[in-house]
Amino acid sequence: MTLFSFPKNQRLKGKKKIESIFSSGKNFFAFPLKAIYTVDEILDGQSTISAMFVVPKKKIRKAVTRNLMRRRMREAFRLNKHSLIEGCKMRGKQVSVVFVFASTDVAKFDTITTATLKILKDIAKNLSSSGI
Repeated sequence: MTLFSFPKNQRLKGKKKIESIFSSGKNFFAFPLKAIYTVDEILDGQSTISAMFVVPKKKIRKAVTRNLMRRRMREAFRLNKHSLIEGCKMRGKQVSVVFVFASTDVAKFDTITTATLKILKDIAKNLSSSGI
C-alpha cells in the first residue's frame, strides 16, 4: 500500500459504525468542512484510519456539484492523511472520521485542503494530548 492511496479498508462502512460516530463522536468545524470523529483501540485487520465524505443535498442541490465537492474532499484527505496515520500507529489507535460539507457555495480545492489540514491536526492533537 502506498502512502498516498485511499484503499477500500480505509473507507468508513457499516450502518452501526456510522450511527455510533454521529451519536457519540466529537465535532470539529473548519469552514467549509465539519468533522465528526471517534477514537478506538485498533483491532486485528483494521486500518488505523477510516473516513467517509458527505455533501448534503440540502446544501448543494445539483448531483454533479455534490460529486465534485466529494471528490475534492476525498483528494484533500488522501494527500494529507499520512501524519495522522503515523500518530495512530504509534499509539495503537483507530480513528473514524466523517467529513461533512457545510457550505452552500462551491469551494475551491485549496480551501478544502486548508480545512482538511486543520481538522487532521486537531484530531492528532486531541489524540496525543488526551491519551485516549
